[in-house]
Amino acid sequence: MGVSLFVERPGRANAISLEEWGKLVADEPDLRLRAEPYAAINPKTGEQVLLPVGDADSEMHSGMQWHPFLRFARGKLVMEYQPGFANPDNELRLRIASISRALGAQITTDADDEPLNWSQSE
Repeated sequence: MGVSLFVERPGRANAISLEEWGKLVADEPDLRLRAEPYAAINPKTGEQVLLPVGDADSEMHSGMQWHPFLRFARGKLVMEYQPGFANPDNELRLRIASISRALGAQITTDADDEPLNWSQSE
């Protein structure tokens, strides 16, 4: 199992609301809420399996395609940590950092207690 990345505000009282996330996505031309289910292949049977979309899973437009991006879950945004995030110029990392700033949130992982410092000046 991989490491999860979170965009969240400290303290339960400061949770990101579903409405707040939806408005941010609607206001950004490179983001949209995902409408289609996720497709996966069952490794035992080779059959395609469709997985439902969450209440506010998003996609980001990059390289002429829409790609799965942040998911809303219980007052925070979540996605799987990717090896490319080690590069400060990584497009997804930069976009996550800008969303975190817009929401007044921190970027954390489930592998460490310290927030990640993904400011533009790194």
